[in-house]
This record gives sequence, C-alpha cells and structure tokens, in this order.
Amino acid sequence: MKTMVFAATLLLAAAMTANAQTAETADSTKMKSAKAAARETAYRETVAALENGDFVFQTEQVASDRTQTIADVDSTANFIAVKRDEGIIQTAPPMGPDNPTIQCRIRQRLQIFGNELTFDKRGNVTCRLSITIDDDPQTITIKLNKRRGEAVATCGENTYALLGRIVPASRATIE
Repeated sequence: MKTMVFAATLLLAAAMTANAQTAETADSTKMKSAKAAARETAYRETVAALENGDFVFQTEQVASDRTQTIADVDSTANFIAVKRDEGIIQTAPPMGPDNPTIQCRIRQRLQIFGNELTFDKRGNVTCRLSITIDDDPQTITIKLNKRRGEAVATCGENTYALLGRIVPASRATIE
C-alpha cells in the first residue's frame, strides 16, 4: 500500500513538473515570437522613414579608421537628421575614449539631392544620400543591418564611421 501511495505521489510530481516545463516553453516561444514581431515592425518603420527621407541617424559610437579606436558618444548630440531635401549633421566629439565630456558641437546644414535605397538578399539596406555641405558635393552612405537593427554611416572620404540606430524623425530625441 505504501508503495502504491509513493508511486502515485511520484507520478503526480512528475506530471506537474512536465506541465510546468511545457508552460515555460510555451511562454518562452510566445516571448520570442513577440520580440521577432517587434523587430520586424521596427525594421519596416525604419525602411519607410529612409524611403520617405524623414529620419534621424542617432550616433552611439564613433570608430576611427586611422587610430583603430571606438569612442562612445551621446546619441542626442551626435546625429544626422534628414527631412526630405534638407538635413543637419551634428558631431559633438568627446575629449577622449575614456572621457565622455563633449569638446564642442559642430553643426552643418545639408542640401540633399538624392536618396537611393538598395536591399541585399537578407533584407539589409544601403541608403546613399547625395548631398552638399557648404557647396561641397559628397555622399553619405548608411548601412542598416536588418537582424540587429544597427546602422553604420560614413561620409565621403572621412576616416571615421558613425555607429548607431536609425529612427523615424517623429520619435528621435536630439539636441
């Protein structure tokens, strides 16, 4: 009799554990699906903003090709803002890689003459903006990684790259 009670208790405990694991797996699958859906929605909004020419590239890091260093920067003070045929590029470099204090703010107006988007087979986007800065024609190239949502921007023949995120202008926080 004791053996039957013990076996029934053991069987009930195993069933409850299996049920809890199944519920955890279902919750985990739902969370992964929700995250994937949110990433896809953010990607579509970003692509629409690029197509409409109404976005802000918020810089989180600056990478120097010459010195092989990466510095964290304030994304509200370092950005490229685009509104159809006009824009602003603002850089506020830090004192150094280990000192985030802003040295100065450099703001330049952009005239935008062309906005060309290309997509690769994975859905990554390359946006080429034909611009002039102080009557000097240049090209800003922005590459968006679909899977990670991260972007890289380069301008002309500069020796640095801006690393950050693209957001629709209506949701951007910039100074």
